[in-house]
Amino acid sequence: MEISVKQQLFERLDRSLVWDAATLGQTGSINVDAVYGLERLIERHRYLKNEHSFAPGEAEALLCFQQPLTVAQICWNENKFAPSYPICKILDDINAYERFDLTPEERRRRVEPQVRRLQERLNQNLADYIAALMEKSKPELIECCKDIAAVQEAYSYMTESFNYTYGEANLLLQLSNPLEYIASQCLLESDLVGKNGATLEEIVLNLQETKFLRSVQKAEADVSARSKKPSIREQIQKASQKIGCRPPQKGTSQQKDTPNL
Repeated sequence: MEISVKQQLFERLDRSLVWDAATLGQTGSINVDAVYGLERLIERHRYLKNEHSFAPGEAEALLCFQQPLTVAQICWNENKFAPSYPICKILDDINAYERFDLTPEERRRRVEPQVRRLQERLNQNLADYIAALMEKSKPELIECCKDIAAVQEAYSYMTESFNYTYGEANLLLQLSNPLEYIASQCLLESDLVGKNGATLEEIVLNLQETKFLRSVQKAEADVSARSKKPSIREQIQKASQKIGCRPPQKGTSQQKDTPNL
């Protein structure tokens, strides 16, 4: 079985090298760096086919990529485990599965579990949102009708229509309430969910910026803290317990003790 997988990889490596060589001069004038780059690919091609001792899973790992030879060369360049060349470890270390194009089959295999987890999170977000709406008065519901429409459209689009690429669902899963994030950002963009897929993709990919992601997570934490804050009545009761007295009950009045005369 392993031999068959290696043969598949070798055939892909051959096609990849031929393609790189054939397209070398098609983008315009050939420069020295491009020639040296092709030379390094030739060296890596020769090494993989004739010298490298494949550990279990390494051939399968390289077959996940559209350009396995290019990825193998980048692994060589960014290898922190030299003089050994543990392909699987390097792929994980350099975050290759998110940096480089995967084959359609591998992309589906990796994306589908992420999307399922995200849909479960979105379902929970929507259920919590509906529960919160049930506690509002009619005037309050009318006042937030625009927000309700945005949440409904965001949920429908993200669960039924959005075409997830690898890593996008995981970005949203870093939020406790991705549904509210998508809905609020679409309102800021003044764009209906589903009308502009590029805008939605940008909204998701903005989370790749660490500083922005942290700011969104902090905003979520602040909202959660406010929702858990005790009411004024609960705060008074708690304070009264600390000083050893009880707040006056409804319908009663506190009277000062009168001395015995």
